[in-house]
Amino acid sequence: MVLAAAGSSVPAAATAVEEVASALAQRLGRRVTPAYGAGAEPRVPAAVAAARAATPGTARVIVVSYLLAPGYFLDRVLEAGADVVTDPVAGPAGAEKADPRLVQVVLDRYDAALGA
Repeated sequence: MVLAAAGSSVPAAATAVEEVASALAQRLGRRVTPAYGAGAEPRVPAAVAAARAATPGTARVIVVSYLLAPGYFLDRVLEAGADVVTDPVAGPAGAEKADPRLVQVVLDRYDAALGA
């Protein structure tokens, strides 16, 4: 399993993605490799290829999208050769509305910025 994030040149961003991958691995009881579209290593295609090489028999390589919305990075993830790619956090292209929990995160951060 690969957790695909957009990536950043800011080290704290990669650390945050690694923490999410670790929490997901703990919850699922399986290895989860963080991978990136840009700015950090490994890149998603390399992580998918490594997972495929380490996958016995007919097991599938799954990419969990840690991307906010459809777009450039999701398109690259879809081209990386995984058997399954999850929808982005905000939902698939053409979704009628965002998940209310995501909306709440945006509103909370807006309120925090106003208070700063």
